[in-house]
Amino acid sequence: MVVVMKNIFFFVILIGILISCDNDNSTNEISQKAKLTIKVFDNDGNPIHKAYVRLNHQVVDYDNKVNNPTVFEDSTDDFGTSVVEQVLEGDYSVSCTTKSKIYNYYYDKVYFQVIDGQNKTVTLSPYSYVVNVSILVLDKDDNNVRGINVAVLSASFQSLGTTYGIKYMIDNAYCIGKTDNNGVAIIDGVPDDISYTVLVYWDTTNYYFDGNGGEANPRYTRRVKMK
Repeated sequence: MVVVMKNIFFFVILIGILISCDNDNSTNEISQKAKLTIKVFDNDGNPIHKAYVRLNHQVVDYDNKVNNPTVFEDSTDDFGTSVVEQVLEGDYSVSCTTKSKIYNYYYDKVYFQVIDGQNKTVTLSPYSYVVNVSILVLDKDDNNVRGINVAVLSASFQSLGTTYGIKYMIDNAYCIGKTDNNGVAIIDGVPDDISYTVLVYWDTTNYYFDGNGGEANPRYTRRVKMK
């Protein structure tokens, strides 16, 4: 009987130790988290509403390969803010995309570290990476075309072409400008380093689509010759 009682006594002590350790681990797990605030602003410091934000955790697996699983997705509120109440300690990246139209997007990405118990604020500026592009429009006889509308479109239209109609293309342009007296349109705010196509048009029935992809490079003027 004494031996049995001793065994029960040690068993109870062991259970108590295990529960204590489990509670300690839970406490440590909670303490290894922080609050993350993501803010998205335009170049003038105004908040960007409904920007899509994505948080990725950089994890090294047993093969020393880095994985980047998405752990949070959201859209910013009226103040350009999205909040993650608890983020585990570690290395992360957060990216944002703004979409006012189907093909109209601007992008930014930041890498950072979350430290135990230290709340973090990350600011993104997707409109910082834009350039101005110059487009010279010529008619079939190489004369400058004045006052014609010029729309910069996604390279996706290389394959789509005019399938969905000219109005659809105009509605989903990155930016739209108009040629000056020299036949040149300066298009502001084109996302940097994208490949783009060009639609020039008087209206939805009188137009020319240049489906060749070209880089958004401010250092040269793109020539579009209407046929």
